[in-house]
Amino acid sequence: MASKKRYMALFALTAFAACISQFPASWAGKIAAPDLPVTLGGTIWKGYVPNINAMPPITFKTSPTGLISSAPLVTFSGSGNGLFIEGAAEQDHIKTLNLKGDAIFLGRIDGRLSNLMGQFNLSASNIEFSGDCAQVSGQVSTDILASNTRLWRWTGPPLSGPVTCENGTLTTTLSGNIPGQSVEAVLRIMPDGRYQIRAVINTNTPEAGLVLPLYGFEAQGERYTMNEAGRWM
Repeated sequence: MASKKRYMALFALTAFAACISQFPASWAGKIAAPDLPVTLGGTIWKGYVPNINAMPPITFKTSPTGLISSAPLVTFSGSGNGLFIEGAAEQDHIKTLNLKGDAIFLGRIDGRLSNLMGQFNLSASNIEFSGDCAQVSGQVSTDILASNTRLWRWTGPPLSGPVTCENGTLTTTLSGNIPGQSVEAVLRIMPDGRYQIRAVINTNTPEAGLVLPLYGFEAQGERYTMNEAGRWM
């Protein structure tokens, strides 16, 4: 009888482990984040997030040792469309996030950028969302304005700046200077998929007057401003 009970207990434990190992990520996503705009695929241990607009699909792996050690609970990565993503997450926040991309990716979002060259990089940590953007610490940089002299016959400065949360909104502030020119751009991304961007370029280069209006800038002497709003998702 005792032997039979041991076998029954072993069978029950094995069945439970098998069920947990195949627990659909889509169910977990609906439980943890019912407002998530996509349906997760795979299982909670090895799954994926489908592509959203120009974003590539992202695969993720869950490690139970992350619950009892300093190892990440979840690691994720994805690449495609000119963008590479990797990072790690805990139960309640994204621990690290790294994005490396080029203008090919941006061109899929905004056709005006489809012929450009250059790259951008974002490195962030301790990202927390509770509906709105609660916390993030990071840095972003790009050389796109400096990499298209052949196309534009105008060269802007490399840009860099911090990534923060401001009033619940993910905010990136980019700036850069070279002799005779300065740029400042502020990008705000809302949790519901909307974005706002304001950019100001001061330049004494005449060629800029032929290029910048093509990208939505309005000229006021040597000062060019651009204000746009839309949806990225």
